Amino acid sequence: MRIATSCPKCQRERRPGEDACARCGLLVARWEGFLLELPLLPPVDQAWDELLRAWHDTEAHRRFLQIAAGSDGLDVAAAHYRQAEREHPDDPRARAGIDRAVSMAVNLYVGKSLAARTSVPSGWLRLAGLAGAIVVVLAALGLFYMLFTRALSPAS
Repeated sequence: MRIATSCPKCQRERRPGEDACARCGLLVARWEGFLLELPLLPPVDQAWDELLRAWHDTEAHRRFLQIAAGSDGLDVAAAHYRQAEREHPDDPRARAGIDRAVSMAVNLYVGKSLAARTSVPSGWLRLAGLAGAIVVVLAALGLFYMLFTRALSPAS
Protein backbone atom coordinates (compact mmCIF):
# COMPACT_ATOMS: atom_id res chain seq x y z
CA MET A 1 0.00 0.00 0.00
CA ARG A 2 1.46 3.36 -1.06
CA ILE A 3 1.05 6.17 1.49
CA ALA A 4 1.47 9.82 0.55
CA THR A 5 4.22 11.82 2.17
CA SER A 6 2.05 14.90 2.67
CA CYS A 7 -1.47 15.12 4.06
CA PRO A 8 -4.07 15.29 1.28
CA LYS A 9 -6.27 17.53 3.43
CA CYS A 10 -3.88 20.24 4.70
CA GLN A 11 -0.63 19.45 2.78
CA ARG A 12 1.52 19.09 5.93
CA GLU A 13 4.54 16.82 5.42
CA ARG A 14 4.21 13.49 7.23
CA ARG A 15 6.99 12.48 9.58
CA PRO A 16 7.98 8.82 9.90
CA GLY A 17 5.91 6.90 12.43
CA GLU A 18 2.95 9.31 12.54
CA ASP A 19 -0.42 7.58 12.48
CA ALA A 20 -2.31 10.82 11.87
CA CYS A 21 -1.59 14.27 10.55
CA ALA A 22 -0.32 16.44 13.39
CA ARG A 23 -2.02 19.54 11.91
CA CYS A 24 -5.55 18.38 10.97
CA GLY A 25 -5.79 14.93 12.56
CA LEU A 26 -6.57 12.97 9.37
CA LEU A 27 -5.61 9.32 9.92
CA VAL A 28 -2.78 8.13 7.69
CA ALA A 29 -4.77 4.97 6.95
CA ARG A 30 -7.36 7.15 5.20
CA TRP A 31 -4.79 8.91 3.01
CA GLU A 32 -4.89 6.05 0.49
CA GLY A 33 -8.50 6.91 -0.39
CA PHE A 34 -7.42 10.44 -1.17
CA LEU A 35 -4.76 9.11 -3.51
CA LEU A 36 -7.18 6.93 -5.48
CA GLU A 37 -10.45 8.88 -5.54
CA LEU A 38 -10.93 12.09 -7.43
CA PRO A 39 -14.19 13.85 -6.52
CA LEU A 40 -16.53 14.61 -9.40
CA LEU A 41 -18.16 17.96 -10.13
CA PRO A 42 -19.16 18.30 -13.81
CA PRO A 43 -18.51 22.06 -14.28
CA VAL A 44 -15.08 21.76 -12.66
CA ASP A 45 -14.27 18.54 -14.50
CA GLN A 46 -15.12 20.15 -17.86
CA ALA A 47 -13.03 23.21 -17.00
CA TRP A 48 -10.17 20.88 -16.00
CA ASP A 49 -10.30 19.18 -19.40
CA GLU A 50 -10.06 22.62 -21.04
CA LEU A 51 -7.18 23.57 -18.75
CA LEU A 52 -5.24 20.43 -19.67
CA ARG A 53 -5.37 21.51 -23.34
CA ALA A 54 -3.87 24.91 -22.38
CA TRP A 55 -1.74 23.83 -19.40
CA HIS A 56 1.05 26.34 -20.01
CA ASP A 57 -1.35 29.32 -20.21
CA THR A 58 -1.51 31.24 -16.91
CA GLU A 59 -4.86 32.73 -17.89
CA ALA A 60 -6.30 29.21 -18.36
CA HIS A 61 -5.36 28.36 -14.77
CA ARG A 62 -7.01 31.56 -13.54
CA ARG A 63 -10.22 30.78 -15.50
CA PHE A 64 -10.26 27.22 -14.17
CA LEU A 65 -10.03 28.37 -10.56
CA GLN A 66 -12.71 31.03 -11.13
CA ILE A 67 -15.07 28.36 -12.49
CA ALA A 68 -14.24 26.11 -9.53
CA ALA A 69 -14.90 28.92 -7.06
CA GLY A 70 -18.19 29.76 -8.78
CA SER A 71 -19.25 26.10 -8.58
CA ASP A 72 -18.22 25.81 -4.91
CA GLY A 73 -15.65 23.29 -6.11
CA LEU A 74 -12.30 24.61 -5.00
CA ASP A 75 -11.75 21.31 -3.17
CA VAL A 76 -12.29 19.44 -6.43
CA ALA A 77 -9.93 21.84 -8.22
CA ALA A 78 -7.26 21.22 -5.59
CA ALA A 79 -7.78 17.45 -5.98
CA HIS A 80 -7.21 17.76 -9.74
CA TYR A 81 -4.05 19.76 -9.14
CA ARG A 82 -2.86 17.20 -6.54
CA GLN A 83 -3.37 14.42 -9.09
CA ALA A 84 -1.40 16.43 -11.66
CA GLU A 85 1.36 17.01 -9.11
CA ARG A 86 1.59 13.27 -8.41
CA GLU A 87 1.81 12.52 -12.13
CA HIS A 88 4.31 15.33 -12.87
CA PRO A 89 6.16 16.18 -9.64
CA ASP A 90 8.57 18.55 -11.40
CA ASP A 91 5.83 20.79 -12.87
CA PRO A 92 5.51 23.92 -10.69
CA ARG A 93 2.09 24.77 -12.16
CA ALA A 94 0.42 21.94 -10.23
CA ARG A 95 1.85 23.10 -6.87
CA ALA A 96 0.96 26.72 -7.69
CA GLY A 97 -2.59 25.61 -8.56
CA ILE A 98 -2.97 23.80 -5.23
CA ASP A 99 -1.67 26.84 -3.36
CA ARG A 100 -4.02 29.21 -5.23
CA ALA A 101 -7.03 26.91 -4.73
CA VAL A 102 -6.33 26.68 -0.99
CA SER A 103 -5.83 30.43 -0.71
CA MET A 104 -9.04 31.14 -2.62
CA ALA A 105 -10.97 28.66 -0.47
CA VAL A 106 -9.72 30.25 2.73
CA ASN A 107 -10.63 33.74 1.51
CA LEU A 108 -14.02 32.58 0.24
CA TYR A 109 -15.02 30.80 3.43
CA VAL A 110 -13.68 33.54 5.70
CA GLY A 111 -15.78 35.99 3.71
CA LYS A 112 -18.86 33.77 4.01
CA SER A 113 -18.24 33.38 7.73
CA LEU A 114 -17.96 37.12 8.27
CA ALA A 115 -21.07 37.79 6.20
CA ALA A 116 -23.06 35.28 8.25
CA ARG A 117 -22.26 37.00 11.53
CA THR A 118 -24.72 39.47 12.98
CA SER A 119 -23.32 42.94 13.31
CA VAL A 120 -22.56 44.34 16.75
CA PRO A 121 -24.50 47.52 17.57
CA SER A 122 -22.48 50.73 17.57
CA GLY A 123 -21.20 52.24 20.81
CA TRP A 124 -23.88 54.96 20.78
CA LEU A 125 -26.66 52.42 20.36
CA ARG A 126 -25.36 50.34 23.24
CA LEU A 127 -25.02 53.45 25.42
CA ALA A 128 -28.61 54.48 24.61
CA GLY A 129 -29.80 50.97 25.49
CA LEU A 130 -27.97 51.10 28.81
CA ALA A 131 -29.41 54.55 29.62
CA GLY A 132 -32.91 53.28 28.77
CA ALA A 133 -32.45 50.28 31.04
CA ILE A 134 -31.30 52.53 33.91
CA VAL A 135 -34.37 54.77 33.47
CA VAL A 136 -36.69 51.75 33.56
CA VAL A 137 -35.03 50.38 36.71
CA LEU A 138 -35.16 53.78 38.47
CA ALA A 139 -38.85 54.22 37.53
CA ALA A 140 -39.63 50.76 38.92
CA LEU A 141 -37.76 51.56 42.16
CA GLY A 142 -39.62 54.91 42.47
CA LEU A 143 -42.95 53.21 41.96
CA PHE A 144 -42.07 50.55 44.52
CA TYR A 145 -41.00 53.27 47.01
CA MET A 146 -44.28 55.19 46.54
CA LEU A 147 -46.37 52.06 47.04
CA PHE A 148 -44.33 51.02 50.07
CA THR A 149 -44.53 54.43 51.79
CA ARG A 150 -48.27 54.65 51.05
CA ALA A 151 -48.80 51.22 52.61
CA LEU A 152 -46.87 52.24 55.77
CA SER A 153 -48.50 55.65 56.24
CA PRO A 154 -51.47 55.80 58.65
CA ALA A 155 -54.83 56.00 56.96
CA SER A 156 -56.58 59.32 57.48
